[in-house]
Amino acid sequence: MKDPVSAELRELAERLIKVAELQANIVIPAIASSNMHKETNLDDEYLASIAKDELKRRNNRRNHLPEFLFSEGGWQILLEMFICEQAGRPVTVKRACIASGCPPTTALRYIAILIENSLIYRTNTNSDRRTKHLILTEKGKRAMRSSLMEIL
Repeated sequence: MKDPVSAELRELAERLIKVAELQANIVIPAIASSNMHKETNLDDEYLASIAKDELKRRNNRRNHLPEFLFSEGGWQILLEMFICEQAGRPVTVKRACIASGCPPTTALRYIAILIENSLIYRTNTNSDRRTKHLILTEKGKRAMRSSLMEIL
């Protein structure tokens, strides 16, 4: 059985190394550009880990405080979509609704707002016409990268 403290310290060390590499190489302009270089893909993987940590922290708050205090369903959806994109997993409308932490009707309104603001778009799946996938637009990806970089 692995020591949980050691594993946590190892993960923290890896994150610090990545932050140091980001700062040393000044890759922020590469992230802001629409050209996806190998270096930027690594940055997106790191930013996805930041998004995952943020989503975990937000979900853990619900263990201590009433859920109604945290009505940021749109942000929750964007975090989930960014994480899933980096992992190569599709995001269905149902998955986005669950990730929002809101009632389904509210989550669907957030999805509509995100689509209206050109941050995401909806597409049909090849296998099941009833299932819709949500995909981040380039504008949505840039906004998420910028937002996640500010968390650093």
